[in-house]
Amino acid sequence: MNTKKLGFTVALGATLMLAGCGAQNSSNTNSSSHKTVAAAKSSKHTAVNKSSNTEATRDGNYGKYGNKGFFKVPTELQGTWYSVSDKGTATITFGSHSIDAHNSREVSDLKATFYKQDPNFMSTRPDLDQSIVDATQSWFTFHINFSNGVNWINTRGWCQTAGAGMFFGVHTETINGTKVQVMLVASGANANVGEVYYRTLGQAKQQKDVKYSDINYEQSADEMLASLNSDSSSDSDSDSDSNHNSVGPDDNDDDTTDADY
Repeated sequence: MNTKKLGFTVALGATLMLAGCGAQNSSNTNSSSHKTVAAAKSSKHTAVNKSSNTEATRDGNYGKYGNKGFFKVPTELQGTWYSVSDKGTATITFGSHSIDAHNSREVSDLKATFYKQDPNFMSTRPDLDQSIVDATQSWFTFHINFSNGVNWINTRGWCQTAGAGMFFGVHTETINGTKVQVMLVASGANANVGEVYYRTLGQAKQQKDVKYSDINYEQSADEMLASLNSDSSSDSDSDSDSNHNSVGPDDNDDDTTDADY
C-alpha cells in the first residue's frame, strides 16, 4: 500500500501598495489574521498526520501477547500471485502487512496478519496457554533472510516453537526472452522451493510444467521414492558383490583339513 502524503498548497499574491495610513494598517491586520489561520490549519494537519502514521503501524492487537505493531511486507511482494499445476490453481495475495492465500487443490485457505514480535515474548513463555495460541492463530511473525541468492521472507506462527516456517521470495527468470519476476514459495531449513508463482494467471498456466535450473527445488513424492529405490538397489548390489568375494564356511573347512594333513 502506498503511503499518501498530505500537503498544503500555498497561494502567493502580489502586495498591493495602498495610499494612506489606514489602508496600510488594514493590510497588516489582514495579513496577520491570514497567518494565524494558516498556522492553525498547519497545526491541525500536523496532528492528523501524526495520528495517521500511528494508526498505520498498529491496530487493536498492539501490546497484546508481545505484539509490537505491524510488520510491513516489502513492496516487491505485495499484490496477487498465481500458481497452476495439474491439481488446480492457487493464489497468494500480500497486502502491506497481510497474506491471503487460496488453494483450489486443498480445502484449507490461509489468512493472516504480520506483526513484529517482542523478542522476550517466547523466551518468557515456554508453556503457552491454549487461549493465547487461539487468540494469535492468525498472527504471523516476519523475518528477512538471504540465502541461495534470494531475499527470503520467513514467516512463522506467532507461538511456533519448532520448524523452519514458510519462505517467500521474489526471483528473476527469463521467459520468452524477457526478464520476469516470479515468487518462490519454499520450506525447510534449506528453503527448498516447492512452488513458483507468477504475476498473471495466463503466465502461470503457460509455465506450469517448467522447472528452472537456478532454483533449488524440494523433492516431490515421486522423486523421493525414486531416490529411495535407487539407494536400495545400490545397497543390494553392494551386498551381492560382497558375497561373491567372500570365502564361504565350506571353503574354510576344506582349507583347514588340507593343512592338518
